[in-house]
Amino acid sequence: MNFLIYLIACFMSLSIPKVQVKEVVAQTGQNLSIDNTSLLVITAPVSLFGVGEESKSYKVNSLKSFEDIAYKESDDLSNNMLVWERVKNFYALAPSGVVLHVLLFKDTTSFTDIFTPSNAVNQALSDYLQAQKNSIRLVGMCGNPDPATETYTTSVSPDLQSAIPLTQAFCNAQFQKNNPLAIVFEGRKFAGTALDALDLTTFNAGNVAVTIARDEVRKEALVSSGHTNAGHFAQVGTALGKLASIQVNQNMGRITTPPANVVRENLPVQKVGFSGGQTQFSLENQEVLHQKGYTFFIEYGGGFQGVFFSDDRTCQTSELSNNSLAAIRITNKCAIIAYATYINLLKSTVTVDQETGRLPSIEITRHMQLITDAIEVNTKNLPNRQVDELTSIEVSIDPTQNLLASGREEIELKIIPTGTLKTINVAVGIKAV
Repeated sequence: MNFLIYLIACFMSLSIPKVQVKEVVAQTGQNLSIDNTSLLVITAPVSLFGVGEESKSYKVNSLKSFEDIAYKESDDLSNNMLVWERVKNFYALAPSGVVLHVLLFKDTTSFTDIFTPSNAVNQALSDYLQAQKNSIRLVGMCGNPDPATETYTTSVSPDLQSAIPLTQAFCNAQFQKNNPLAIVFEGRKFAGTALDALDLTTFNAGNVAVTIARDEVRKEALVSSGHTNAGHFAQVGTALGKLASIQVNQNMGRITTPPANVVRENLPVQKVGFSGGQTQFSLENQEVLHQKGYTFFIEYGGGFQGVFFSDDRTCQTSELSNNSLAAIRITNKCAIIAYATYINLLKSTVTVDQETGRLPSIEITRHMQLITDAIEVNTKNLPNRQVDELTSIEVSIDPTQNLLASGREEIELKIIPTGTLKTINVAVGIKAV
């Protein structure tokens, strides 16, 4: 599996000098501290907002710090919302110290509103990401509608169906601003059967994932205590917290901690549930949901104890390289490294061949080595990391480019990621003698 990132470094041009990083999705066959910086976007009751206040935001590094400056469990109940709950789920898996941003919009705001470019809340989200200096890498989207209004009978709401392609377009635009993202949606109230479920992979949205997972015991406790809006929720905070607790190339559904693969990573879930109230699907139907791009909780048979995420599928077909969150996250990381590396060369003086205007081979080699070193330093042999985040990279620069005429250098970077064991087949039989 190869990921292609084309890097275009414009050293001289009529436009404003800039480094452009373009993601190219392929057909499959620096230790950055911001790898796991996350944002939970949550809709909340209008009563929480002051006059003229359209959003509220918080930046925390633990559940306690959120409680100190924002809301506690009792506030969730008194306001019939799941704001503290989402943050609690996040830090149940993400270690204290991992930065979490929480951005609240009014619960009259839909997912479609948030990702429609002409909408004010879309601009508010863009402005918030920019204000954080493009440090956020993971985004979780959570709603708080009255369940009585969720009367649809499809597997995901009409709102989410319209929001997914808009969200992918948003991610594409943010990528061009050197702010690559992976976004996980709450798939509220999964309705209908697995066979009739909407195929999310048809959206071709490789930066977007949808989880329909929840702990049914926790849901019952919330509803029994008076949380009438908890009936259809899915645990996006748990998904985001798991992602924030692992390296960018790791599958959120992994069973054990690498490299020894002995310590199990059971999720803090008492009973597997789905956002539509189902407590289990057959193995065959789970496979159907997986192939259609849904993420959910799963248990394994044979006396094996524990609850895990089914996989890290995105809303993309399995034939394309951005069909998993791990694939998107390592691609995003390399794009950030590439930008940070080549920005130092912008508007620099470069010696060219006097006959052709081309870069001499010594300069080509230097430019190739710069990105090779930067990526390897930040993805391999990392302190306090369990495994390397990449297998290798390949860099190429066309030596026939006339830099003197165009002021433009095109660099092709191919990422060879680490693999993920998705299926293990073991043939067991009696040896013939």
